[in-house]
Amino acid sequence: ATGLKAQEKKRSMIKFPAVRKDRYKRSIPVSPPGSLSHDNLNDKCTACLLCVNQCPDKIIRPSVNEYGWTAVMQPTLSFERGYCRTDCTVCSDVCPTDAITKLSKGDKTKVAMGHAVYVRENCIVVKDDVNCDGCWRICPTDAITREYRDSGASYLSPAGQPDANTVDLRLVPVVNKDKCIGCGACEYICPARPLSAIFVEGYKKHLALN
Repeated sequence: ATGLKAQEKKRSMIKFPAVRKDRYKRSIPVSPPGSLSHDNLNDKCTACLLCVNQCPDKIIRPSVNEYGWTAVMQPTLSFERGYCRTDCTVCSDVCPTDAITKLSKGDKTKVAMGHAVYVRENCIVVKDDVNCDGCWRICPTDAITREYRDSGASYLSPAGQPDANTVDLRLVPVVNKDKCIGCGACEYICPARPLSAIFVEGYKKHLALN
């Protein structure tokens, strides 16, 4: 419920540039929610690609060598075209082997597949001197706060909500790994090109969040 409420509260007004976004080469791939760990996925996945074909947001793609050459064509997540919504469990519903275990919608905000990483030099607030708060607005778990670009001081709006007083501020994101579930919403919404200013690194073993 928390994730859905946050998504409703923070509808980003960012407009996407016409230039296509490049895919990040992650140090650790992001495996689907419910896969528990890379070991579980690699041991049980038959590369049937049902999850790839059924994903409504088209963020699951078959791996090449992300998990190694003994686990090709197994699902990995990529966020150029969408993100893993907290109200979707399609991949776990269709998996026939428990490589992706059943996961309720309520549990999706309690398990982390990875964590967001901010790349300051890519951020349009830094390199283009414009305002942007897309990642902060769209985050479903409030894992992103903001700080002043130049001073590094934390920013809190009067009511903790977007307000007109922020329009002329240069604020950059700060990621709280303890709240981040690795859904990729921030990476997807980021208007920086050719690479996002924020991206998700996976966890080899998914983490339970408090």
